[in-house]
Amino acid sequence: MTTRLHRRGGFTLLELIVVMGIIILLVGLTIGAVFRLRASQQEKNTNTHLLKIHKALEQQYSAAIDRIKKEDPPQLIKELTKNADGTYDIARAKAIHMKMRMRLEFPENFGEVFPTPIPPSTKSEWDVNYNGQVYAYVPKSSFRAALKNPVMIDVEERQSAALLVVILSQGQGGTATNAESIAPTKVIDFAQQNGQPSLSLRVFVDEWGNPIAFRRWADDDMTDVLTELNQPPYVSAAQMQSGNMDPDDPEGRLRIQTWPGYVQMLKFVTVVNSDPTGRQGVLTPFDGRNRGPFVFSAGGNGRFWVPNTSPPKMETDLDNLYSYRLAQSGKGN
Repeated sequence: MTTRLHRRGGFTLLELIVVMGIIILLVGLTIGAVFRLRASQQEKNTNTHLLKIHKALEQQYSAAIDRIKKEDPPQLIKELTKNADGTYDIARAKAIHMKMRMRLEFPENFGEVFPTPIPPSTKSEWDVNYNGQVYAYVPKSSFRAALKNPVMIDVEERQSAALLVVILSQGQGGTATNAESIAPTKVIDFAQQNGQPSLSLRVFVDEWGNPIAFRRWADDDMTDVLTELNQPPYVSAAQMQSGNMDPDDPEGRLRIQTWPGYVQMLKFVTVVNSDPTGRQGVLTPFDGRNRGPFVFSAGGNGRFWVPNTSPPKMETDLDNLYSYRLAQSGKGN
């Protein structure tokens, strides 16, 4: 009796399709895991950069506050912050003076370094006047020299990113820092006025290569940020109960709207954003809220704002990373 051996042929088409499908699935899972790991590492590294910048900014911010607290507010500010009965309110005068001075020390857009001139050309929008007398809050000449003559209409975060490096590099009371020793930087170009060649300014960058921005005071439309900054642990329970959480106005004297100079002083402290999107700035600076300061990254998608909304909407609930969160919890979003 003869035994016949049958040799099996090659894989069938169906078997090949199944095997290829499994291989493709495994490759897809592996690539996805690699990308997730890379994104996680980029976020972790960016958080590290933000925290270092935040600490450097806070150091200079605290030094400026300590110095300005010792300054005597100008007489015109004392006059314009009087109570309704004509008595001086030194706490209110100090609060206004603090806000005006901190804007000079920590400008967050080009318009705050080059305020709008008002005829005659020697005056600016920050010249406080009362009964024919004028007191000028003059931006720092060193900031003007560093920025030269930029076009004001640029994305707000790009402006604040460039100013952040200038601020930390020039320092407060001997605390100047080499920016590149804090976090990665790169040079980006800004258009200048009067047809001058583009101005190259250094900015801090996150792990996605995008500028790291900052706010001295959170904008009115940073609603989620403002909600967080005005809850514990960022403010105390007593501050919440009083409704007075503004560190520039610890006694809450600006929130009282019955003082005669309220409207006039409001226009001096209001912050109008100067970029082409028409976004809000700080239109309600006397509302008693804590607004910062802090630095932030646009995260992996590179956007601070949700596109195609009117008015533009801040991406506070998406992947932006914030230093004030890191300082408290160790996680930026």
